[in-house]
Amino acid sequence: MSRIERLEYFLSLNEKDVFSRYALALEFLNLEQYDNAIKHLEMCISFDNQYLAAYYQLAVIWIKVEQFSKAQHVIEQAKLLAEKLVDFKTLAELNLLSDEIES
Repeated sequence: MSRIERLEYFLSLNEKDVFSRYALALEFLNLEQYDNAIKHLEMCISFDNQYLAAYYQLAVIWIKVEQFSKAQHVIEQAKLLAEKLVDFKTLAELNLLSDEIES
């Protein structure tokens, strides 16, 4: 059984399993299946709107596919959340992503 199949099995047991859904999104990202990765990351955020890693990876994908305004929107949402959660490490990483768009 592949990692994707295993993660899909876990999600068949609990579709709101954010960790498995995030891991599945990363598998699709590694395969450059960006549409699938975006779908699963957006679902992660819909199930847990404080899952900062999902915002970060979603922004990374939007940058990869040159959808810079979408990336910037996700980054701004994530920065507000990172400030609220007092997660300065993620905030710094988001600022670097934002700088990447601007350069």
